[in-house]
Amino acid sequence: FTELSEVEGGKREAAEGHEKDEKGGSDEGKGTYEYRKGREVEDIQDFTELSEVEGGKREAAEGHEKDVSQSSGLNVKDENEPSKAGNDITTPNVISNERVCKHYSISPNTLKRMVHSTGNSKARQHVARFTSFFKRKKNAINTDDMATFTYTDKGMLKEHRRLVDMLEKRGAQESLLDVSNDAGTLQFAQVLQDDPKKVLNFLLEESKEGTFRRHIVYEFDVVGTRRLMVWQHFGGQSTKYVEYMLDMKIVEAPPDSPTRTIELSEINLEHIPKEALIKLGNALDTVKLQKAIRVKLEGRLMVTEFEFGQAALTLVGNYIVSDRVNQHNIVENKISRISITRKSIRKPLASKREEVSSSFNRSSSFSEWSFDERSSSPEKSSFSLSEKKRLSMLSQRKGKYSTTVKTSLKDLFGELEKHFEQVHVIDERRMKAFVEDVIPSAPPLTTEEDIMIEENRKLAVTALERCKRYGASTNINIEKFIHIEEGGIVSGVMFCTIDTAAKNVLAEVLLLDTYSASKQHNEKNKGLPRKILDNIDGSRSQQYYVGKNLQKLIDPRLFNGWRCWKKIVDGYVVAFAPITEYKRSKRENKLMGKLKLGTSRGVYLIKEITPNVCSVLRVQHTDLKASVPTPIMTAFVKQQLNWAAQLSEKYRRKGREVDAECRTLLAKKMNEGVELTLEQRKDFEWMEHFLGEEKEQDGWKTLVSPHHGVVMEIFEAKSKRSKKSQHKVRKNVGRAVCVADCTAEEAAAWYFEFCSRERLTADRDLEKRHVTKNLARLEVTTKKNMTNEKLFVNARTMPLPLFSREWIFTHVWRKTDDGSIQVMQKPYKGKLDYGLSASLVRAEMSAILTATNIKNVGNIPQCRIKLVQRGTVGGYVPQSFITAQVPKILGAIATLRDNFKRDEEIDRTNLEKRATVIKSGSQEYSAPEEEMIKRGKDFYAKTESSNKFYDLCSPDKRVSMKLVYIDGDDVAVGFCVSTIDATVEECIAYECLKESREKIAGQKKRKVISQHVKDVNPHTQLYHTHRKLTRGLTPREWKMKSVWKKEGKRAWLVYEDTEEFDNDHPLKKGNILASAKTTWSFEELPNAGEYAQTRVCYATQQKIRGSVPKTIMNRVAIKAANNMISLRTKFDKSRRIEAQNRLKIVETIEKLTVVHASAQEFKDMFKEKKESNRIRDKSSITQSWLKLEENGRGWTKALTTIRAEVTETVAYFWELQRSTRLGEHDENSNNIGAGKNCSLYMKVQKKEKLEGSIGGLQTYRDFVSDVNLIKINESTFVMQVAAAKEEKPKDRIFSRVRTLKSGITSHTTTRAQETICLRFTKKGKKQTKVEIVAEVELGRSTSGVATKEYLMKISRKVTEAAFYFVNLLQESEVKPEDGKVMGEELMFRVTQRVKQGSETREDVVKNLIKTNTILYNLVHKHTFFENLLCSVLKNKLNTLTEVEEKLECLEDTHGWAIGSSLAISLATTLTAEVGVAEWILQFPALQKFDREHCWFRQMLQTIGYKLVGEVGWGLKLRVGVGAMASSMDLLTDIYVTKLFWDDKRMAYFDASVASLAINFSIQLILVYLQNKKLGKRRVFTETFPVIFGYKPVLEAYRVANGKRHEPGQLIDAMAEITFVRCIELFAEAIPGVIIQLAAIISKPENEVIANGVWVSLAFSAATTGFIGATLSYDFDIDPTMRENNPEFYGYVPAKARSRTIVFFAMITYSAGMLLIRSMTIALLGVLGRRWAFAYIFADLGTYIFIKILRRDFFWWMPVGGHMEIVTSILGRIVVKVVTDFSSIAQFRHPNEVGGMNWIFSLVLTMGSLPAVIKFLESRDEGHKRAIRIGWIFVKIVIPTTIFAFVVFFFNIDRKYFKTFWTLERGKDLAVKRFRNSQDNSIKADAIFMNSRHYWRSIEDEVKAWVAVNWELWECNKPTWFTEAIKSQIPITFIPSKERQKEELLRRKAAKDTKEEQNENKKENIAKVAPSRN
Repeated sequence: FTELSEVEGGKREAAEGHEKDEKGGSDEGKGTYEYRKGREVEDIQDFTELSEVEGGKREAAEGHEKDVSQSSGLNVKDENEPSKAGNDITTPNVISNERVCKHYSISPNTLKRMVHSTGNSKARQHVARFTSFFKRKKNAINTDDMATFTYTDKGMLKEHRRLVDMLEKRGAQESLLDVSNDAGTLQFAQVLQDDPKKVLNFLLEESKEGTFRRHIVYEFDVVGTRRLMVWQHFGGQSTKYVEYMLDMKIVEAPPDSPTRTIELSEINLEHIPKEALIKLGNALDTVKLQKAIRVKLEGRLMVTEFEFGQAALTLVGNYIVSDRVNQHNIVENKISRISITRKSIRKPLASKREEVSSSFNRSSSFSEWSFDERSSSPEKSSFSLSEKKRLSMLSQRKGKYSTTVKTSLKDLFGELEKHFEQVHVIDERRMKAFVEDVIPSAPPLTTEEDIMIEENRKLAVTALERCKRYGASTNINIEKFIHIEEGGIVSGVMFCTIDTAAKNVLAEVLLLDTYSASKQHNEKNKGLPRKILDNIDGSRSQQYYVGKNLQKLIDPRLFNGWRCWKKIVDGYVVAFAPITEYKRSKRENKLMGKLKLGTSRGVYLIKEITPNVCSVLRVQHTDLKASVPTPIMTAFVKQQLNWAAQLSEKYRRKGREVDAECRTLLAKKMNEGVELTLEQRKDFEWMEHFLGEEKEQDGWKTLVSPHHGVVMEIFEAKSKRSKKSQHKVRKNVGRAVCVADCTAEEAAAWYFEFCSRERLTADRDLEKRHVTKNLARLEVTTKKNMTNEKLFVNARTMPLPLFSREWIFTHVWRKTDDGSIQVMQKPYKGKLDYGLSASLVRAEMSAILTATNIKNVGNIPQCRIKLVQRGTVGGYVPQSFITAQVPKILGAIATLRDNFKRDEEIDRTNLEKRATVIKSGSQEYSAPEEEMIKRGKDFYAKTESSNKFYDLCSPDKRVSMKLVYIDGDDVAVGFCVSTIDATVEECIAYECLKESREKIAGQKKRKVISQHVKDVNPHTQLYHTHRKLTRGLTPREWKMKSVWKKEGKRAWLVYEDTEEFDNDHPLKKGNILASAKTTWSFEELPNAGEYAQTRVCYATQQKIRGSVPKTIMNRVAIKAANNMISLRTKFDKSRRIEAQNRLKIVETIEKLTVVHASAQEFKDMFKEKKESNRIRDKSSITQSWLKLEENGRGWTKALTTIRAEVTETVAYFWELQRSTRLGEHDENSNNIGAGKNCSLYMKVQKKEKLEGSIGGLQTYRDFVSDVNLIKINESTFVMQVAAAKEEKPKDRIFSRVRTLKSGITSHTTTRAQETICLRFTKKGKKQTKVEIVAEVELGRSTSGVATKEYLMKISRKVTEAAFYFVNLLQESEVKPEDGKVMGEELMFRVTQRVKQGSETREDVVKNLIKTNTILYNLVHKHTFFENLLCSVLKNKLNTLTEVEEKLECLEDTHGWAIGSSLAISLATTLTAEVGVAEWILQFPALQKFDREHCWFRQMLQTIGYKLVGEVGWGLKLRVGVGAMASSMDLLTDIYVTKLFWDDKRMAYFDASVASLAINFSIQLILVYLQNKKLGKRRVFTETFPVIFGYKPVLEAYRVANGKRHEPGQLIDAMAEITFVRCIELFAEAIPGVIIQLAAIISKPENEVIANGVWVSLAFSAATTGFIGATLSYDFDIDPTMRENNPEFYGYVPAKARSRTIVFFAMITYSAGMLLIRSMTIALLGVLGRRWAFAYIFADLGTYIFIKILRRDFFWWMPVGGHMEIVTSILGRIVVKVVTDFSSIAQFRHPNEVGGMNWIFSLVLTMGSLPAVIKFLESRDEGHKRAIRIGWIFVKIVIPTTIFAFVVFFFNIDRKYFKTFWTLERGKDLAVKRFRNSQDNSIKADAIFMNSRHYWRSIEDEVKAWVAVNWELWECNKPTWFTEAIKSQIPITFIPSKERQKEELLRRKAAKDTKEEQNENKKENIAKVAPSRN
């Protein structure tokens, strides 16, 4: 009857509401799912089966008439509507006519026409028979057998509304609402946190990945209204795969309707279209028949708009477990009947990918679909049993799988919930609605509410008097106070500042019905109730009842309360009290008698500080109604008070921003002033008298200020002896003065807020750097509550042997009569309990800060700040110590100044001001000034015209530098030329602005001790500088005079020595007066677009005098010439200018026409040369090849991908070539192509300096070349650079040798030749592949090193181009691989600039940030990032620093702390990827930063590659330790073996030798399996490390250097090192320990055991523990492992401290397990070998038997063939034995022993040792030593091992506990990973890196997956699609025979190439060696 119901259910209209009457109508059957063109009505001869089907349907709700609809359930209509067949008198009754119409999907008019027609008598018979059918349908079948449940329209709508109401009443909870009351019925409801339209789209769209898969079988012409789909549920909580064949129809609804309905029914297979049938077959074939459950689902799925943009999803209907095999056969029969095969049918599929998938499915599984049409009748083959028996079988199936089906549907709803989860977004919407709607429209307070609020406010007044500060809150932003009374009464007070508006905090307090609050309650109080009832009696009151857990063994409490809120002047008040105090109506609580009651009352005082900052005071008084221990009461209060920490963390913003907001408000109050109290006036008068020494002039001593611009002085005075103390108390007064870029009010406000966020952060940073420990720093709340006064506490540790000190003081501010602001710091004389119980020495500090406004600089305010401080530290402290601390204390004023620093704006303002003066008008010059200008011009002319010069290598390629000698002068002149992107006036102004903030900041770098500048007039300056030179030289002073003058478009600036500064700054004793002569020439050039251009020339001669070699003088001149670089960098606009020029070139390039040249000709140019050597650099973005020949000849090739359009890339390289041309050039488009406009041409000449020359001879090469640009096609260009035709290469020197003065060597210039070809190919949007091939002839005298360096320089051009264009990208355009480019550019700059000494690493970072658009914008958003990069590049080994702040709250100092932690992570991990991943996991802020910026991780990994070599620990710490441990273990084993030989204990000697032989043998087998596909030579080479015993060290070295998985190798390097370690444990370490223990316990009592034996035993155990720990640790922290299998890897915690604990715990328990298990076997061996072997083989045999029984015998290694049996036996035995003896956590993996076997082995090992000892004692055979040593192990080793296990489990992530006792098999994990993942890389890892036995059950799915994606993988080349992975894919899985042949040839060629490369490797290395010809 199943098939019959499907056939009959398919006979209905294609769309509801459309009827077909006699005259016409919409024939929706054409071209669609034509149900109406099926079998005629008379084809159905018997209604028996139909009656059974219909009889199984019953009503959905009481009071509704039964609605017998078609089995598809789509055309269900309301029976209360007027019947369209009501006037038909020929039918027995009206209802029957409606039934007939519905059942046969025909309109009433059609039925009427059929009945009245004379030739349609059978129709009349059907009506009569159908009527009788309804009369007897109740007795036809028992409804319980079918368990169906059918609703009418109104019934379904009613249930839907009821479910939605239940969701609304339930509140914000994330769970499925299931109110189904029968096994076959469904009443599900779920709130999905997204728009209903998105939910509908998700349900109706196709998805072939994950656990919830959806296949679209057919879609109707009316798009979006109806489609046929197959839903499949894989995995989840159910154990079966469940399928749903659904006919889904979206019911039409008005546009403004909030509800959308999908009618669900089963697909009717009778008249399904051919193409739909094929798709249906493909979908069904994805799961084998015996593994799936087919469910027939009928009902309605409704999606309703829910509150806050959510969707309420309800499912009301019924389900039946149907026969999947039968329905599968129906599909097969349909295909057979229409005479089609799956190989021949042509399908109009939408995409090629679907075509490949369908064709594969047809070809792969058609053999199962072949049926003979004559013998394949479904009625005969599938339903041969009797009707009664079939019904019985279905009833049994229903009972068996009912729970599974419902669980599956619940899992599907769970998948929907996960997909649309956005808890925080919905909660934010709730908060916003409450703030914007509820608060403004709240009802007025009632009298009862007002009284309750005011009574509870009194608690805030008395609470602080009773409560004592909680000590742990003395150094945080939250103050906590606790008071505990007898009888379970406790009070708590909390005060904090929240970085948000007061109304938002009010919403947080009142709005408890949120998803976050509900989730938090369920986690902490699982199973306890929580209900919030709003608007009681239409008022503001809330009623709530909440269950709270206390501690174990203490019953939870139920708090039933009432609360209300009120708005006050500066905030809000929220009060709460027991519900018993509410006198009006109360909601009943059904749980009142089930839980113990507690009462709670309290108040929240929320006060607004600024519009976005508020303070919160929470006072709570709780009575638990029982005597509860004090610790539990304290823990309960702390838990309640943690609410403040969570709220503060949620709204925390950057401290600088919050402080600025508070400071602005306070500065406004300071500007207005405040009336001082009488006490405050007296305090100010006393303080001025107390600091009276400040007015004295004598006694002040100038201090060396560590801060530039801050003048510090100290006044020392000795006080008289105190009567109480015999010590002299020293009082010290210090003062400091500086100028800040802010108003006086802002400066005073900063100083007044002692506990501001910035100052607290700085304090914590000092503590982290171990400078000092801050015990307490807090603001104490007092009763005064005055605007201008606050009380603070500061407690600190002091250097040993001093005791810790505490300072308690008040800050008071006032505004003086002259407008200044004063802040007084006055010691607090009374006692104060602030939570610290330690005895501290009271110190005092008195101070007055005075801030006075001065003249602004432009629009930037300025103020003068003076700080006078006087203090005592208590006790007797050396004066030297106090004096040393004064500058640090006064340094607060420098911190204040730096906080408001606006250097760039100040410098810009001063620059513009001076430039305006220079430009404004003419200057009058005196005769001496004119003469000085003339001398400077003459000096410049001589320098420029001199032919004695030496070209210098400039750090800036845009600045040319040379050293020139003038006739008659011994000292050289530094000469520089550059083009500056600024006006002449701006250039002069920048050079004359000597005291700019920028130049002052760089004085330390330039070794300037002091500098003074005096303006004589607008064009003349006096300049004095005092600076150090190199070590060993006396400091020099320069006294100079400068004059500038404009002459038309040219200007001059001249410096000469002067004596006019002698009086003001006499020469200091010991210094030497130096001399200098400098001339600047500024010449105006035509603008470059909109940017001004100036040619600047700079000539300087430095005579430092004294006995100094001339070479040092010349170096000083060169360094002085760096001023030109600073000038150019200041006004650099090269990127903008280049962009302008590039646009013009792009326009020209786009006009080029295609040259019809031979494609093969250009293709041959870019082929690799034979014997060329590839330069391998895993961190490089460029692939490079190199070949060196004799006589300066060489060849190179490089290729990379550039992130730019192809025309932009071509324009870049064209401009790059053009920038090297000399003189005039010819650039046109008529030189090539027979006069056609087909190419660009120019001629260039350049001179290059060769690096790496021998001796001091500097060699230059001169090149003259022709450059042609050719367009091959629309996406390909070729640029050719060849030697000019008229030029011939010459080896002779053609330029003269210039004879220079001493200190300078001569140089030569030789003509050379180069041929360069570049090809540009468009790969995608902003992706261009660039290939460069170069061949050079540099001359016979060129060394191999110089040739190689020049070739590398050419290949780096493409890399530099990649750098250039990545710097132009925006954040939205960047990709993860672009981070690698940025990292490589940064390290390239570091290598180049730092080597040259021109920049520090910090300068390199700053310059890169200025250049890179992404980094520039990022640093403005996250200021910490610049310091982070600087700290990373320092690469200093520091301890890991904890930074818990959110990303939005990170300050500049946090960047240093985070970045400094990377070096230790890199030094203690195997690879840079793992090191960076571990580093990121340490900091929550970095994790979020990494998620937001996809390029960040790649950038840091690239930097890490370069930095790894700089870490001073050698290659890697753990590699060296592991190698040393293995070596020591081997040596000790040899030592013990020698002892066996000496003692003539040959049995033990033979056993030791045998273990070593087995170890070598197994390792050799591994080497063979790993390398057999790479050739015999490779296998032979790899055997040497095994034979000589350094195989583990070699593999560790390879992993540390990032060795990749080579094609043909069986496993990757990480897996190989795992195997090597396991073999070492299995065959050497474990047998060695057993043998040694057996030898120890078998010795007679009178013989002494040598100490070396115990040492050897300890080394073996420690080595085993270390190997096991590192193996598990490396696997778990590997980011690839965690990404591919997150359910298993990740148990090692992120925190550094916890990681260290876990690592050492693994070492300890692995070593302990080895000793315990080995001792057990050794004791059994005492009784006889058969006992030991019986124990081992019983355990091992049981394990193997269980594996075979569970069909989990085959190991995961994909060896293939019969070899898998051998490897499985060997692998299972080795892993089992190693696990038994070491409990390595990695081997709990399902691919290995599995979680349950792992835990069983652990328990067995622990219990076996004492059991064996007892057994040995019972035999009483005199083994006293063995028994005694055994009990020592039981008493010491077993407890230590158990303790290590406890520590391990308490520190790992608890969500991974289940992996230690799981029953999951390896094949289960592989299938789950393949099916659940949507990432192809994870799928490939799960399948092709495992044995075929693991995925044989889903082989069809894997084959279909490969067939669908093969072309895409071949085209896009994803990173995971390596040659190694491709080699593991079976050839038969590749979709076509042609591609199979191609892949076979490729694999064979790859193997041959690899063998050839191995043979020629030595020859290539020899040829690359540098030549010295």
